[in-house]
Amino acid sequence: FGRIQGVFLFGLLQNWVMPGDWVVVKTASEISLKSSFVRQEFMKRLEWNIKSVLKAKSIEAREFNRKGGRIFFQTSSPKKAVEALRKVFGVHALALAERHSPAELPALEQEAGKFAVKVLSKGKSFAVRAKLAARKHFNSHAVEVRTGDSILKAIKGVRVNLSKPDVKIVFEVFEE
Repeated sequence: FGRIQGVFLFGLLQNWVMPGDWVVVKTASEISLKSSFVRQEFMKRLEWNIKSVLKAKSIEAREFNRKGGRIFFQTSSPKKAVEALRKVFGVHALALAERHSPAELPALEQEAGKFAVKVLSKGKSFAVRAKLAARKHFNSHAVEVRTGDSILKAIKGVRVNLSKPDVKIVFEVFEE
């Protein structure tokens, strides 16, 4: 499978996904407990099952990648793909995402403000979560704080709620 580089940015809200042409499939947590060989085999099988369901529903998908307990793929029908995959065994959660590059902190701050306008409105609360599967000169806490600040500046009337946000904005940073 191909290597993935860049940042995937997605907003999570109960029964809601934001516009994007990438689908992020979070796998069942039990898979991460398996040995490396078994985990790799389970991920291959899950990817095959996902491709089979999409093909059966005539949903085109391309650029499949597996990284960090996630399967990413691009499609021209992302909402149909998410609906089709909701009942696939081994799928824990699904989200639509946007892919951004480069994975540098100033660029992430800039993209956070643009992205938040799509998923947040006045009176809503949010939290930023970051997962870095890359060696960078910054850490996930820095991403959360600085992008959160960027969002507060971009949208007036929103507030931070780290325990029960209306919208959770997630950054996943990967590199080759």
